[in-house]
Amino acid sequence: MKYSKFLFPLQILADVLLLEISWLILVRIFGYEILAQNVIVSLLAWFISIYLFGQYRVRRFSRIPKTIQNVSRLTFIFLGTNIMMQQAILKNEMGLKFYFIFHFAFFISIVLFRVASIKIMKQYRSLGKNFRNVLLLGETADTKNLCKTFKESVELGYRMKGLIPKSNYDFEEFKTQSITDDVNEVFIAAGTFSNDEFNEIVDFTDNNLIKIRVVPNFSGFLASNLKLDYVGFQPILVHREIALDDIVNSTLKRAFDIVFSLLVILGVLSWLMPLMALIIKWESKGAVLFKQKRSGINNEDFDCYKFRSMTVNSDSNSKQASKGDARITKVGAFIRKTSIDELPQFFNVFLGDMSVVGPRPHMVKHTMEFSNIVDRYMLRHYVKPGITGLAQTMGFRGETKTMHEIKGRITLDRFYIENWNFFLDLKIIYKTVVNGAKGEENAY
Repeated sequence: MKYSKFLFPLQILADVLLLEISWLILVRIFGYEILAQNVIVSLLAWFISIYLFGQYRVRRFSRIPKTIQNVSRLTFIFLGTNIMMQQAILKNEMGLKFYFIFHFAFFISIVLFRVASIKIMKQYRSLGKNFRNVLLLGETADTKNLCKTFKESVELGYRMKGLIPKSNYDFEEFKTQSITDDVNEVFIAAGTFSNDEFNEIVDFTDNNLIKIRVVPNFSGFLASNLKLDYVGFQPILVHREIALDDIVNSTLKRAFDIVFSLLVILGVLSWLMPLMALIIKWESKGAVLFKQKRSGINNEDFDCYKFRSMTVNSDSNSKQASKGDARITKVGAFIRKTSIDELPQFFNVFLGDMSVVGPRPHMVKHTMEFSNIVDRYMLRHYVKPGITGLAQTMGFRGETKTMHEIKGRITLDRFYIENWNFFLDLKIIYKTVVNGAKGEENAY
């Protein structure tokens, strides 16, 4: 672990070099004069942005999706800070186009460097290098899970030196083992030791430069995002933090929805809708578009649009489509199999009722039924429903016939809400397109 102290300075140095290289390349491309003061102001703006953001450092347990999300936010702050400082201090005449392209190029270069760094360090640690010796105090479900993670995820670089249950704990033996095994970090189960014992452990670890980590008793909060917050000076833990409550995240997602839906509306639906109108009308009587009340964000109803795939019937707002359903037309069977029937929902996305990706909206009747039999079902209404979702790409599409299918879909919906990031949306869209090209087994 002796080289870990160099990783953070190397990260800063690499970012500075990437910034300077990106700036110099773009200045040459745009034909501007290369001035040292512009680079200096940009560097100053970058360090101010780092200070304002506060989540800069890549850590041993950093995950790639979260790291990319942090870099995205940081470069967004840097964009505004840099433009403001360049204009205020130097009053140069570089246009907004230059700054947007520069910051995008800088963002891509940093993301590539971060991802490569994380992968290289994980590979390096999996070889037994750059490790930390850890000792766990207190046997709980959480410390046992942590112990299992340390043993199975060697790329994290932790070496287990033992898990001491409270019943076997002796302070003198703990001190001896910590020194003998050259322990770097101690993980202690919260609530397992008395205040006096805990303070005794903290005094010893502080005096011997051993870091201490407290493991909260959160085994019952599976897949929940817990966030530290403060009420006055009192620290509290927020049980569930919705990623899309963040203004940056919600703005990014909404901007993507508008652009993506417009591309589909103008590029596909502009010619597909007249064609589908002819085909649907030719086979059966009724409207081309089918409009149905669905449950949206905050459980507010909205009109969800689809190409009509069934004959006009009185059960359309209460009965799910099933395999061999006599109501489905021949054209309807094809467009349901290929998900073409869902395309008019891009109008819902453009209008703001839906998102491209999110939990699939259920009929109002089914929302009322499922909310009474599935725990935490209503959590899926914290965000806008989507044309496609994580549950659908994982096989939970179409008719929900069993409690297993309902709970499976809801579990994945909750995971999506709590772990949203922009790149997860892109991955879901990609898998949806691939599944649609192959033909969905459960689409009927």
